[in-house]
Amino acid sequence: MSVPCGTPASGSTVPEAYGPIAFSLDGTRLYYASPNARGTLDLWVRPLPAGAAVRLTSFARDTYGPSVGRYGRVLFGVQDYRTFIAVVPSDSGTVRQVTSFQSETPTWSRDDKRIGFTYGSWRRVIDDLHYPDIAQDLGVVNVDAETPAAAPQAVIRASSSEDQGLDWSPNGKWIVLHSHANGLDDVWIQPADGSAPAKSITTGGTETGWPRWSPDGAWIAYGTEVNDGTRLRGVLFTVGIDSSSGVVTREARRVPIDGVRGDIDQVEWAPGSDSIVFTAAEAHDQRAIYVVARDGGPARLIHRFASEQQFSGVGVSPDFKWVAFIAPANDGHFQVFRVSSTGGTPMQVTFDPTDKTQPAVSRDGTRIAFTVFSYRMQFWVIEP
Repeated sequence: MSVPCGTPASGSTVPEAYGPIAFSLDGTRLYYASPNARGTLDLWVRPLPAGAAVRLTSFARDTYGPSVGRYGRVLFGVQDYRTFIAVVPSDSGTVRQVTSFQSETPTWSRDDKRIGFTYGSWRRVIDDLHYPDIAQDLGVVNVDAETPAAAPQAVIRASSSEDQGLDWSPNGKWIVLHSHANGLDDVWIQPADGSAPAKSITTGGTETGWPRWSPDGAWIAYGTEVNDGTRLRGVLFTVGIDSSSGVVTREARRVPIDGVRGDIDQVEWAPGSDSIVFTAAEAHDQRAIYVVARDGGPARLIHRFASEQQFSGVGVSPDFKWVAFIAPANDGHFQVFRVSSTGGTPMQVTFDPTDKTQPAVSRDGTRIAFTVFSYRMQFWVIEP
């Protein structure tokens, strides 16, 4: 931002501004949002034509979009986004909070003792401008701790880009994940003990989803987008993998599927590693859960439901008798449901007054982990 307007921007005192700016009606003050040391935006005012700027806000999240009223009031917006991980018995019961910091998209370790997750400040205005440099990393916590964890017990991966959606190999030696590192949007693999850096095992992805390891350790499935004439379409991919060495045995390949409307987004394996369960966005506020053979063919519809929540995830019981999903309940909140893998009437699992997403079924089938989220926009006024 150059002040006065039109002058060349130069020197270390040039303000870094994000989003809309606003002038007072008499033209003597300029309001704008600028980043602080935490990487979030504060609201500032500076006199015109020259003078020292004064910070007006210091919120935990972005404050931006100032607008000045006739009598000097300043209206602005504040992001209010909070998430944490919780678990519930798979046949319903008391919800128990597992983390107390910004964390989401849980997955279970193979022994059900730990939960992996994405954590960080997703998502800030400056992240959008500097995409894919987003403050999201991967960590784990013990699931049975007496109190909710205030920080990751261990960091799995921390990079300057978006890292999400980790999953352990069945033998526990490897972790597969989604990352935008090096300008990619692909699936990566790294040793579970952190003895070597992560490396990409797919290339050329667009809006690649969270990878999932097959129970036999030989395959990784994930959703991604491909150009389908006039637009990008969400499709299913698999890549062959040797879980003892971490070496790719067959390059990523699209799974041909018949009978599915809309875009495939998230996937989970059915037991036996010969079929894949996935969710699809079929139309406006219309979602569906399908199962298809690993090598493709006709898809079988499990359940269709209405929901405006995107990428809401799906979980599969270890015996494939039911799948867990997220849908709006009668109380107005997004709740965890489960439905028979052969279809039928869903059963509501959670009832507490919070919104949820991304269900993950424990390996023994007794618990469902999920993300609890609150995403709102607040409006504040500074009186003159």
